[in-house]
Amino acid sequence: QTAVAGAAVLVIGAAAVTVLARGGSPDDPPRPTSPPPPPVAAAPAGLTLTFTTEQRGDQGITYTAVVPHATGGDERITKVLDASLARPILGYVTRFAATNAATLAPLTGRTVLTTSARLVRRTDGYLSIRYGFTPAGTAAQHASWWQPQSAVFDLRTGKLLTASGIYRPQTLRKAGLGRVTALLNGTARTSDPLCATDLQIVDALALRTYLPMFTETGVRYEWGRCRPFAIAYERMRNVLRPEILKGFGD
Repeated sequence: QTAVAGAAVLVIGAAAVTVLARGGSPDDPPRPTSPPPPPVAAAPAGLTLTFTTEQRGDQGITYTAVVPHATGGDERITKVLDASLARPILGYVTRFAATNAATLAPLTGRTVLTTSARLVRRTDGYLSIRYGFTPAGTAAQHASWWQPQSAVFDLRTGKLLTASGIYRPQTLRKAGLGRVTALLNGTARTSDPLCATDLQIVDALALRTYLPMFTETGVRYEWGRCRPFAIAYERMRNVLRPEILKGFGD
């Protein structure tokens, strides 16, 4: 059951243009004027993104959530996107309810969680959204439940991207993980011993857990107990997929 308390609306629309040049003969097929860039998704015209505050009940708990919704545009893609936008919230709620069942039992019927959602960046092809989670009082016993999540959505398909859709394949392998570890440690304030501990070993699971947000100038991480830190796109060229770099305006 869901009750809508408020909303904010953002309209997204875009068109993609490819310029072709003819060959030396009028009968020659068109050819690109330069090597084609990595493919970039284009947002369906008329797509509207709305952030609504809702009182919800799922997995036996009651919570207040800011939920992004998609309407308009291509109906098939928009339906997938609308479902995808709620996935980070529903996934968190499912884990939260299962892990903290004993603590939550006496709180039945009370609001035990508040979630937030904020648009970080939108381009013609992608959305970057930050989801925040605040358990109420003693509803959770471990600090990790306050960890925000970043999510990237492909507007061409409506799907939520996983780490493998954001990072180059080699980034998630042993050699690439070593380079990423050095990059993150050279950027974050590792003078903080808690941050230094969290970044001591950056494995594929950690990269899948702490996905970056995409801003105008680069990526921004909220990694474990580290203070938020940013890395310019130029330094991420060998880490992120080319279409992600291109899609976020690098």
